[in-house]
Amino acid sequence: MADAHKNFAYSTVLTAPSPASSGTSLVVQSGDGTKFPAVSFNATVWPAGAQPLTTNAEIVRVTAISTDTFTITRTQESTSARSIIVGDQIAQTITVATLEQYIPLIPTTDNSTDIGSSSKEFHDLYMGDAIQFNNSGHVINNTATRLDLGFNSDTGAGFEIYRYNDGSRAGEFRVVYGGAIAQGNVFFYQYDGTNFNSVVTLNGSGRLGIVAGAATNSTNAKIGGTIFDHLVDAGNVTTGETDLYSDSIPASTLSADGDKITAEYGGIFVAHATATRDIKCYFGGTVVLDTGALSTATAESWDIKVTLIREGSTVVRSVASVVSSTSVGGAAFNDVVFTRITGLTLSNANTLKITGTAAGVGAATNDIVAKLGMVQWKPNA
Repeated sequence: MADAHKNFAYSTVLTAPSPASSGTSLVVQSGDGTKFPAVSFNATVWPAGAQPLTTNAEIVRVTAISTDTFTITRTQESTSARSIIVGDQIAQTITVATLEQYIPLIPTTDNSTDIGSSSKEFHDLYMGDAIQFNNSGHVINNTATRLDLGFNSDTGAGFEIYRYNDGSRAGEFRVVYGGAIAQGNVFFYQYDGTNFNSVVTLNGSGRLGIVAGAATNSTNAKIGGTIFDHLVDAGNVTTGETDLYSDSIPASTLSADGDKITAEYGGIFVAHATATRDIKCYFGGTVVLDTGALSTATAESWDIKVTLIREGSTVVRSVASVVSSTSVGGAAFNDVVFTRITGLTLSNANTLKITGTAAGVGAATNDIVAKLGMVQWKPNA
């Protein structure tokens, strides 16, 4: 822990140590003990009427203060003992030890090296021999575990931070910006001594992805995720078309060609001999799936899947499918529909929803009930 400091921590010696050149206790002027910081700290003692010099001053370490009485350890920071006398000056001054506590990022050696034909140089930067910059990105001395920052010739990285495990470099974990492997990207990888594996990238568009195998592989599996969940029952109301699950897809969710929205919904039909049930799916106001009027003499379950993929700034391609356990005459009902939706403004929010309509004699509320659903966003490849 760094020493404490106070401004104007200064006094003169009221009672000198005994013996003068080796005693370990002195007294400062009455009331001046409070001018000094909490122990422990280094202080300089030198003669009255003079400036402190190597020939007349001694650095001591104050280890305890009792009112105005200081307990001291002599000859600190390679200084020589002086015969401290009454009237000598004592102060907490700036010394080498003070600077080393607060400015650890001073290079201990100059390892500057020109980078290629450029006149620019990278210099080693040390922090307690644990953090450094250098021109090659490798450690200068083989400390077993360290954090390095710098340019790396293995990856061509413009800047990287990594944990250097040992001399073999097996187990290295790196965070890299730029370079030949990931131009304009930030990426994370583990080095097994031969290959850079399990890369996670964050590209210039803010897309997160994973590369399987060596970091030099060009295939990047970008990562998406769920943006909406539905886990509460939602049923139709009387005979009107009712929104069962409806989600406003945020503006610019489909910001790049190949960006995708996928959704899946599941639910039930209540059995009825004469009433019909119809489920529709919409995106941006366009119907992408319509089951038509289904007769369900027995209770049925249904499942709907939708995939939307951006073709252009105003165009989305859709494929939607529905499966139910049985329908008219007890036969299973299946349908798949492709739709090309044009005239969209994908920079605005667009609604994705499913609706339910019960019709015919005996139709009633909750003849169609959505039980669960989810909507996921997936980036382009």
